Amino acid sequence: MKNIFNPRQYSSQIKTGRQYLGDMIAGLRNFYESSRTLDYLRSRYGSPRSMPPAMRDRFYDNKDEIIEFNDILVDVIKTDASQFDFEQLLDFMTAKFSSTTHSRKHIADFRARAREAIIGMRNEMAVEQLLTTGGIEFRRGTVLEDSKGGDYIIDGVPFDFKSDEYSAQRARMRAEEGGYDSSTILWSHVHFEDFEGKLVLPYDKCQAIIAELKPELDAAIAANKQPQTIHTI
Repeated sequence: MKNIFNPRQYSSQIKTGRQYLGDMIAGLRNFYESSRTLDYLRSRYGSPRSMPPAMRDRFYDNKDEIIEFNDILVDVIKTDASQFDFEQLLDFMTAKFSSTTHSRKHIADFRARAREAIIGMRNEMAVEQLLTTGGIEFRRGTVLEDSKGGDYIIDGVPFDFKSDEYSAQRARMRAEEGGYDSSTILWSHVHFEDFEGKLVLPYDKCQAIIAELKPELDAAIAANKQPQTIHTI
């Protein structure tokens, strides 16, 4: 894999798993509040394009908070995958959050949001496993690229990988409604059960899954030979 400097990747080389757990615990409250704020703004205004300037800034500020938290969650998964399985990490996050509130409603709401975040970040790690298995050079998008849908940059093209087929279809529809290219929004072809309850994809699953994903990836790259402006969803 090509070694391209990315400060998001470099930071993971200078901290321990315990430090990442500490960062994650410290960010649980901000993650929860930012997630609720995004839901509120979307329900009130719809697309960021429809938001007044101040609300649009608030939307993207909170989206950046989510992205930064998700980056920490990825590093927790990388460094502590053997310590936790999926449910154990979710239980750990929920227990730490519950120490900050006595509201059962908020705890249940947090757990649902945290579960979704783990699924998404676990899927990101699986995509990296698949690309590496397929011998495909890539780099993780910067925070700015990620905020505009560029999870990974492959052959100069920003890709947004979704954790299930329905989410990919819905994201493509939203992109097309906004006048953006949807060809680089792909389903990873990883099913929830493929993880067998773990935080990383078992090695024996990778070959079969990348065989399904690669034709779609190649077609999208061919359709985007020249680097494009990353779509905003």
